Amino acid sequence: MTHALPAGGRLRGVVIALIGTAAWATTAIIMRTLMQGLNIAPLTLAVWRDVTVVAVLFLVLRATAPHVLRIRRTDLPFLLLHGGISLAAMNALWALSLGYNGATLSTVLIYLAPGVAALGGWAFLHEPITRWKITAIVLGLAGVGLIVGVSTQGYRLTPVGVVIGLTSALGFAAFSLTGKVAARRFQSTWTGLFYGFVFATLALIVLALAMRSPAVQFDSRLGVGLLVLAAPTLLGYGFFSAALRYLPASVATLIASLEPALTAVMAVALLGERLAPVQWAGSGLIVAGVMLVQRETNGPPPEGAQASAAANEVPG
Repeated sequence: MTHALPAGGRLRGVVIALIGTAAWATTAIIMRTLMQGLNIAPLTLAVWRDVTVVAVLFLVLRATAPHVLRIRRTDLPFLLLHGGISLAAMNALWALSLGYNGATLSTVLIYLAPGVAALGGWAFLHEPITRWKITAIVLGLAGVGLIVGVSTQGYRLTPVGVVIGLTSALGFAAFSLTGKVAARRFQSTWTGLFYGFVFATLALIVLALAMRSPAVQFDSRLGVGLLVLAAPTLLGYGFFSAALRYLPASVATLIASLEPALTAVMAVALLGERLAPVQWAGSGLIVAGVMLVQRETNGPPPEGAQASAAANEVPG
């Protein structure tokens, strides 16, 4: 038997997830610009991005909320799973997918994640698979396909690229599921996120060395670019992780599928680009899917979670 998630908590989770998604919408643009403008290999950029995020987050938390950095030794195995495997896989595979497939195909493939997260949440976290959730996932995936233009235009289909893109969806779903566990395990959202990035950085460094990813000369342009990239990365991951305190992993992942729609709207507002009618239709499908989140049901939230989560959404 399931119980309706309290309306206030559900709405708060949706709003937080939307803010994170809006921040995430800029990261692909920045990463593509750095890859092309500075000729950086995808995996090398993934390493430098995570190093920068760890450094910035450590300085902020050390200055504003040092208690957040304290963990128990028994937390280490979970953090290794959350960061060294789930987050590292998500970051590495997304960067590689951008390099192999371009933004269009990469976006379509990674947003298979809501369906994977729904199955994983049902199997491991006892989250129900409802007809509303299934409908929302189908609408979201169809909308993503329409926005990026599911056609032969802009695609560079290769077996390696498709495999990388599909596994990036698995990485995103895995991060969503372990992020839900982290939201229950740690009092502050930022504890799991900081140490997740620490372990992810270590894993990516090992992977980059093993794959002999080309090094890059560090200069002022790269430094500025990494700091610019770190801001939406932290906001995106931070707010997405905070949303998992209120929403099932599959629902938060579904809301994140608004990212391509938000990117398209940003392009219209900031770059003067125009959307084709089919792209507006795709945006509408995604929005309709997210609206179905209001019909989601979930088990009762952990005791005290509603009272304490708001204080943990930002450092301090």
